[in-house]
Amino acid sequence: MSATVDPPPPRTDPSTPRQKISWVDRLIQAAAIAGSIAGVASFFTEHPTAGLRLIAGSLLVGGVALAFRWRTAGGPRFGFTGALALALVGAGVFGWSVRPGATPDVAAPDVAAPAPGPTGSSSSGSSPTTAGPDPAPDGTSVTVHRAETVVPLSARTEIDLDSLAPDWDVAGYDETGRADLRFSTVGLEAINNAELRKAAGDGPELCQQATAQYQLTLDEDLPETRYTCAITNEDRFASVRFNREDVRMGYTVFSSINLTITVYNRAA
Repeated sequence: MSATVDPPPPRTDPSTPRQKISWVDRLIQAAAIAGSIAGVASFFTEHPTAGLRLIAGSLLVGGVALAFRWRTAGGPRFGFTGALALALVGAGVFGWSVRPGATPDVAAPDVAAPAPGPTGSSSSGSSPTTAGPDPAPDGTSVTVHRAETVVPLSARTEIDLDSLAPDWDVAGYDETGRADLRFSTVGLEAINNAELRKAAGDGPELCQQATAQYQLTLDEDLPETRYTCAITNEDRFASVRFNREDVRMGYTVFSSINLTITVYNRAA
């Protein structure tokens, strides 16, 4: 009498957990890959912070999904550990990018003119704005069109140095042709037939003596203070200076800058 032999249990291969991936797993993986690609693209354009967060979020979601898959599908332990580490890295990078004081992506703002205080100075603490010609310092024959003022600029904005508006008509890129300087994520440059030159220091005399063309770029090794002279498209000239600390970076690109500006009328 022959003995009854039970059939062997179905063979499982823990080294191939991909056979047990559900459509939910594939959807999560596709979203993580798409998010990573979009994050890398954004990181190297004008939205580095958003790009970094997309990359970190994709690592977090993808890492958690992979860790769950390897855990439930019976894959090797090192696969689960690696996926968990990937998720922890994503969570750490995302948390660092949203920390208090992190530099946000800066879009072209709708700049509103600050309300003048009783003394004629702006509510932002900038120096008083001179609305008419005053004698220039150093005994020169030129007159001051606008007294020294600290003007903050966000990336992707333009400023009209001839303007007497409290906000200097700072605005996003436009087609009016009045702006003299443009500050973008890659630098500061003159536009609309204006000029920007490297100067040896402040004041109308040194400004008028400046001849070398200048443009702030990402690869410039900035000195402690950069002095420049702008020739406006209305044929005035302006002393424009900024310190190294006035230039703010958003990871790989510029995000903001503080310019100290004095605008002069040429001698009659």
